[in-house]
Order: sequence, then structure tokens, then C-alpha cells
Amino acid sequence: MQELFIAKNNKDDVQVYLQVPPTVPSFDCCPIIKVEYIVEVTFESSGSINSNIDAAVPIIIGTIPALRSASRGDAPSPSTSHATAPPLELEDPPAYSVGNSAMEAVLPPTYEESVNGVDGTTIDKDSIEPYVPRYPFFRQLSEIHEKVGTSDSERL
Repeated sequence: MQELFIAKNNKDDVQVYLQVPPTVPSFDCCPIIKVEYIVEVTFESSGSINSNIDAAVPIIIGTIPALRSASRGDAPSPSTSHATAPPLELEDPPAYSVGNSAMEAVLPPTYEESVNGVDGTTIDKDSIEPYVPRYPFFRQLSEIHEKVGTSDSERL
């Protein structure tokens, strides 16, 4: 839980970073199974409303980042109205070959790993079976979160 405070008669924009552990991606392409994730948010008001506002926001968990990660310093200022530089041209991805070390890092598990498993994350404390995703897992959010830093009042 992360507590955020906004002063009375003010407004504020807040970014909250969620650490998502290795988990099964969202899936709704099959008539017999559906995997969905929802972030539940509660806003507590001690002002004249004196009530809670609950919201459930659906999120999509994927296996490959949809966009390149960017540091906070790379984000344009909201007050910028016109582009002052030529458009950014992104580099083409590297050529894929049999000896490409990036591809070797995301190869599917061996038969032994699939049957016997490998060290992973324990989902249920009562269960002794570790869960290990069988697809590439990218820890970009944790790297961004470490660069930005957290204060003692921010807790997830």
C-alpha cells in the first residue's frame, strides 16, 4: 500500500510504480480460459465528502515491452507546443542469426527444465512448488524504479 497526500483545495498528478512479479500474461483468446488482472485503488477523503472512492482498473500483462523504456529526463515538458528538433529515427533491431546471444537468452526451456522445474518464485506459501515463467521476463520497471528512487513514505 502506498499512501499519497494531496493538500485541501489542491490537485496533483501522481505516478505510482507497481512492481509486478513474474506472472502469466493476460490472455483472452480462448473460449475455456481467460487471464485478467485488475488494480484496485481506494481514495480516502477526510474533507466534506468524508467517503471513500473505489476504482478497479484493468491492466494488461505482456511478455515483451510494447515501447522502449525512457528515463524521466527524456520526457517532453507538458508546456512544449511545437517540436524544436527533427523527428527521432529509431535504429533497426540487430540481425538475427543462430549464434545471436540475445536469442539464446530467450530460448524455450529444455525438456528437463520443463519436467523438473528450476528455482523460481514461490507463489503460495503453503505450496512448495516454485513458479517459473516459461517465457522471457523483462524487469524494466524495477530498473526505472531504482533510478528514480523511493522515499520512506512510499510503500508498495
